Amino acid sequence: MNDPLIYGNAERCLQLAIQAVFDISHHIVADRDLPPPADRCSNCWRA
Repeated sequence: MNDPLIYGNAERCLQLAIQAVFDISHHIVADRDLPPPADRCSNCWRA
């Protein structure tokens, strides 16, 4: 990317989207009275 403004905006949008996934997963865990996850990623991805 040659334009730092476009790159920065895209990076920030990606960061916000990832944060939204984490926030939603935390709400799901809380609403279903599930035990807290071991880390942030285990809320979203299971092996």
